[in-house]
Amino acid sequence: MRLRDLPSLLGEIARVRPHTVQGHGDALTLEDLLSGYSVEDVGLFRSRLFEHSSRPLLQRLPLPRRRPRVEVVGVDSSSRLLETPSHSIVITVASASSRSIVELYDYPEVYGYPVSPGGGPPFIAVVPGGDYGYPLTGRGPGGWPYGPGYSVEAVMDEWRVALENWVLGEVLPVAVEEGLLPGAVALLDGPLTPALWRVQEEGWRSLSRARSSAVARLEDLGVPVVGVVKRVERSRILSTTPGLREMVEDCTGVQGQGDRALIHMLQESRCSTRSPGRLLVTPRVLVEPSVPGALEKVVEYLVVPPGRWQNSPRASRVYRLEYSRGSLELLRARGLEPHHVVALDSIARGGLEPVTIRASDRRARGISKALRLLVARGLRIQGVPVSYSSEVDLRS
Repeated sequence: MRLRDLPSLLGEIARVRPHTVQGHGDALTLEDLLSGYSVEDVGLFRSRLFEHSSRPLLQRLPLPRRRPRVEVVGVDSSSRLLETPSHSIVITVASASSRSIVELYDYPEVYGYPVSPGGGPPFIAVVPGGDYGYPLTGRGPGGWPYGPGYSVEAVMDEWRVALENWVLGEVLPVAVEEGLLPGAVALLDGPLTPALWRVQEEGWRSLSRARSSAVARLEDLGVPVVGVVKRVERSRILSTTPGLREMVEDCTGVQGQGDRALIHMLQESRCSTRSPGRLLVTPRVLVEPSVPGALEKVVEYLVVPPGRWQNSPRASRVYRLEYSRGSLELLRARGLEPHHVVALDSIARGGLEPVTIRASDRRARGISKALRLLVARGLRIQGVPVSYSSEVDLRS
């Protein structure tokens, strides 16, 4: 739905009699708990070494010797949940920031922006809370229905991916074509393509294909796209990729651990050395797509120590970088590697994480919080209560 449709939506929700709602309630299901990790890679993949190496951690200079013009663009999104006795309402916002234009774009648009392609997908989704036969039932980004008991965590993930696809595939290409982003490289907060760990698997296949199309459109314009994954504790790439798995086990003496734990051990092992001011990266791994038409992606881990002379494994930042072969070729044609882009947007700007992604994250969170408050006030006017957890969230 669109923001202009909000009054009619709230009116429909108000007409649903709360006592007719059965089941679901506020209790978390096992599916709800699992689905929070759906967009992250949890080991359901096939992978092989993309480039061979003698060591599992390699030293790299953080910045290229010659610095070409790079306009880093960070894309991030935020979803907020508002629960009523009859429905769950999910509000999603996506934002884009660049190095030179901090407030490049927000969707939904809240004021004037340098770029505005018009249109856009819905950003408010409604999920029924019980099997009561009322026709007010929302749909997913690909048109699949949200029936009673559908995981709201899944809905939040779905719409974040859908809105990010819109920004990557429609907004940024317009900005590039209008000359607003010379030398652009897009950094996406999260995986390059979503993992298929979903109840509605066919829906996630369509989202994955849409992401691939969005990335391909940017690459056709000469814009590389790099996914920056921060939550890597549950990934198993290092312990499952043939060739890399044996190197890691030889250095650490363990197997079957999560990637973050293994990198911690590798930093303290005999296999790791670091000169002052250097970053650490793992050998690149090729991850095969499980969806026809989806992107084959190259992944590597980047370790950012806390300082030039500090090498504490506990204080180091670990990111998984994901990109296509096409994006890697575009970067190398400019004299860049993927870790250079992250370093140009973090270390070179006085931080340990990409500044443009952080700016987009803050704006997306702020706008989604304001929209949730607006919806909650509209519900109160209609006489519709919200759940206790939603009341707590609204006060925070």
